Amino acid sequence: MMLTNLAGILRGAGLKVVEVPGWQTRGHGQMAGVRGVLWHHTATAASAAGDYPSQNIVTNGRSDLPGPLANLGLGRSGTWYVIAAGLAYHAGTGSHPAVGTNNGNNYLIGIEAEHPGTPGHPWPAVQLDSYRRGTAALLKAFGLGSDRCIGHKEWAPNRKIDPYGLDMNVERRCVAEYMNKGFKAPGGIEEMAFNDSFTDWAGNKQTVKSWMDNVDKRIAQLYHIFLAPGSEPSRIPGDKNRTNLRDAVMDSTAWTAISYGMIQELHRKVDELETGGVDVDAIASRVIERLGPQIADAVADKLAERLAQ
Repeated sequence: MMLTNLAGILRGAGLKVVEVPGWQTRGHGQMAGVRGVLWHHTATAASAAGDYPSQNIVTNGRSDLPGPLANLGLGRSGTWYVIAAGLAYHAGTGSHPAVGTNNGNNYLIGIEAEHPGTPGHPWPAVQLDSYRRGTAALLKAFGLGSDRCIGHKEWAPNRKIDPYGLDMNVERRCVAEYMNKGFKAPGGIEEMAFNDSFTDWAGNKQTVKSWMDNVDKRIAQLYHIFLAPGSEPSRIPGDKNRTNLRDAVMDSTAWTAISYGMIQELHRKVDELETGGVDVDAIASRVIERLGPQIADAVADKLAERLAQ
């Protein structure tokens, strides 16, 4: 069977859908049926640009494995990418009581969600909500329960970790909630605000959401530069340790203060050399202290003599 109703099922749940050209006839033959949904993450680097940078490889495959590598893709924004209505190479060897052994590609709808699969990258809330909502819609459409939401790490526990960081028992409960309460399309004033477009200072067309994402990215970059250890070389001459920009600025300030003190000391030494080591200021103070009263008396006598004339 060819799952040509995938796009309609997801749109019916109020989700954003992109249909990749040719998806309705793409696949390694037909599906044998649908017994569940298999969750994956793409493992593409977090630095890769775009909402779904893995689209090309999931659609067309790798040098060692031809595409499609999933039936559906899920972008960081929660947007669904419909890739193949037919069989996709995504499950590999594994087993599940409701599916069987080594036949996941034939019976499981494969979803490749954009995520690096590494620590320090929490799943975006909008993406995770869409993952749950879309899976619930698919399972309901094919007459299956939430227990058929399966993680790749459950299908092949000895070789897979995806979807990274997600407790599939928790995810199945969330999917079940959507299946029980139905699907209300996301929207309202919040979505209107996020999708409001404007032209930024550089002349780029942006939405409030894209602008917020860019600000978040810049903050993360600043954090790395200023606070992440080892991101900057030390400014202290001869110090081979790496530091961060904040400490590097402090190092520079401290080194400047030290250098200024050294220069002042050098000036003092030069002054001593020029006067033969004699403290001229000290001598001047002593002269004033000793001769000051006598000089004042002499000046007063002279003034009195002139006035008398």
